[in-house]
Amino acid sequence: MLEAHVHEQLKRLLRQDGRPLWAHHLSLSRLVARSLRRHDITLISIAPGSEPGWRLSALLPCCLAGEAIALVVSQQLQQRLQLVELPRLHRAGIATPLWEGDNCPQDIPLWLLKPPELLRAYQAGQLHGRQLVILNSGQLERDLQGAMGVTLEPRDWNRLQQVYPAQAPAIASCFDQLNRQVFAHPANPLGRVPISAAAEAPLRQLLGDHGPMPDPWRQWLHARGPWVSWAEVDYRLLRWRWRRQPLDPLQLLQPLLSARGMILCGSPGPGKTLEDSLGNLPMVRVKLGDPPLQDPLPLYA
Repeated sequence: MLEAHVHEQLKRLLRQDGRPLWAHHLSLSRLVARSLRRHDITLISIAPGSEPGWRLSALLPCCLAGEAIALVVSQQLQQRLQLVELPRLHRAGIATPLWEGDNCPQDIPLWLLKPPELLRAYQAGQLHGRQLVILNSGQLERDLQGAMGVTLEPRDWNRLQQVYPAQAPAIASCFDQLNRQVFAHPANPLGRVPISAAAEAPLRQLLGDHGPMPDPWRQWLHARGPWVSWAEVDYRLLRWRWRRQPLDPLQLLQPLLSARGMILCGSPGPGKTLEDSLGNLPMVRVKLGDPPLQDPLPLYA
């Protein structure tokens, strides 16, 4: 059974290490292995302040499972895995074929993805039956929100006018109207100015009557519903870029999250919004580890 195999391999690995151990290594590894074997949806919260080496116990079952897995991590965590956990496994003789980035071949069992790459793989239908293992689930919503977002730079307006020269005056008029609204708004330290749906409406109506749009205009045109728009203003150069992001990316990606086995693990763990997005699906919830108590400082140190 996978759990027993992972348990023995991890014990051997930890004995070789010789460092102080996180108390829940074996529990976490067995939980992850069990979830992978059963294709469960498992939510694991690691107490803040826990030893960061806990990720080894989540990674090892992924390497030994023999299952098609998409391992989703942030850029920062990907760098840590490449520098710490993966070399540690390789030194122990545990080397599973692993693909990083886009367009993973189906015969590679372990696919290491950042959230934007996960989104592209899902949209391209490349995930197939892969289970998801998300190691920083506490920031998944924010990461997906950024990955799904659309940014329109000043040069994109010029490109749009080049694609549709007959509509260039109307496009320029829409830009001028938005430009006046943005700079009429009181300046603020963040340089962010909200753009309402009513302000967007003339441009949407204009572009909706035409054929294929170049990116990122195509993405912007399809970004309807519960999304929010704002301008990021450079008051020094009198320029601004247009940002648009979904308010609830997890709701929009509910088919991705509910159609497969999935492990959501992190410190902090999955938030309530993420859990709610899974609806009434059966799931396993576990909390592991308490951070070590700090010794009090002497009053007259």
